[in-house]
Amino acid sequence: MKKTLSFLFLLFFLIGPVFAGLYVFTPKNEAVVSDEILTLRGRGDNLKFLKINNVSVPFEADGSFSCGLVLGYGKNNVEIRAMDQAKNRFVKNLHLVRIKDFSDLTAHWARSQIVYLATYGFIDAYPDGNFRPGLPISRGDFATWLAKVKRLELDDKLEQDVFFDVPKELWSAPYIKAVVDAGYMGGYTKDIFGLQDPISRREAADIAVKSEGLNMVSKITPLFEDVPKEEEGAKPIYTARKSGLVKGISDEIPIYDPDRAITRAEAATLFSRFERSVRSIRYLFEFGEGFGKYNMTKINIAPKIYYFTIAPEKILTNQKSILHLETEIGPRQGFYSLAKVWADLSEIGGPTNALMYDDGSQGDEIAGDLIYSLNVAVMPEVGGKKTVYITVADKLGWEANDEASILILE
Repeated sequence: MKKTLSFLFLLFFLIGPVFAGLYVFTPKNEAVVSDEILTLRGRGDNLKFLKINNVSVPFEADGSFSCGLVLGYGKNNVEIRAMDQAKNRFVKNLHLVRIKDFSDLTAHWARSQIVYLATYGFIDAYPDGNFRPGLPISRGDFATWLAKVKRLELDDKLEQDVFFDVPKELWSAPYIKAVVDAGYMGGYTKDIFGLQDPISRREAADIAVKSEGLNMVSKITPLFEDVPKEEEGAKPIYTARKSGLVKGISDEIPIYDPDRAITRAEAATLFSRFERSVRSIRYLFEFGEGFGKYNMTKINIAPKIYYFTIAPEKILTNQKSILHLETEIGPRQGFYSLAKVWADLSEIGGPTNALMYDDGSQGDEIAGDLIYSLNVAVMPEVGGKKTVYITVADKLGWEANDEASILILE
């Protein structure tokens, strides 16, 4: 009997903490996602207070809670602190990584390399959000990506044009100047850089070798049928090949295709093999370090509407009436602030987006008290019980809705 009791006590001691404290259901710790916003859901036992990243988050009577996590690119830290009614304190941490993905990279062979460098901002997409991996990269973009990968110091107050075709006002001018000053690239002449021209795979290998500070191979062992060792420019290609910076265009055919324009995907892959990139990518997925106060995830919840009223509650058809709309919104400490509050009065002959105010005007009494009001004239044509809807939106676009009824008498 004593052995049985001892075993049961030990079992309770071991499993007890599993059923008490603080639980997080989603997201999973160490998740890698591309979404900007995730919903955090969890539950605590007999909660007295709950803070997520130092922001007080409301919870239900059963201890359940939820909020939005607004992720930045790269590492995101979530710290959940709670205390129960017995004053037991609990702390949980979530380490999340958000990567920058592109819709036109599905199943692309270079997707990983592109996504990881884009997450750091080393490379970028077109304004429409597509990466277009198969297009040739321009000399201007290649220089810009190189400057970002190498983290070259920029002169953001250029006093003169870098080249005739690279005016000082051009957004990429500081990057191109930094690359030229470092000796990694040059113009065709002192006046022309060839901003929009494609760059060949031969040139790309040469620039990679220079920028990575590699010593040229002294003896060439020919590996590519289209790059004989006697050819001028063979050494940079074979130096880059030996260091692992470049490969041939096929695993079956030993061809480098040196004079073809390098594509955006190939350029991204080349830069992903740079020493700094390799370290940065490895660090991105090290979940045991690099998470602190400086990369705390932003927290958000939908606005809370305490009440919404309409006065008077009855009006007549085909007669002009002045209505007073009023709603109180919950405070937004720590969350995204409100953007606007509006009412849909279409059922009673009014506009669909009548703005409500908290500035002491338009029927509002006290500015800044989170009570939004509006005095508005309507002239309904149809009688019956009608509904007025309001929408409250914060600056992130999260919305809350409510409604109130009004009787229209014939």
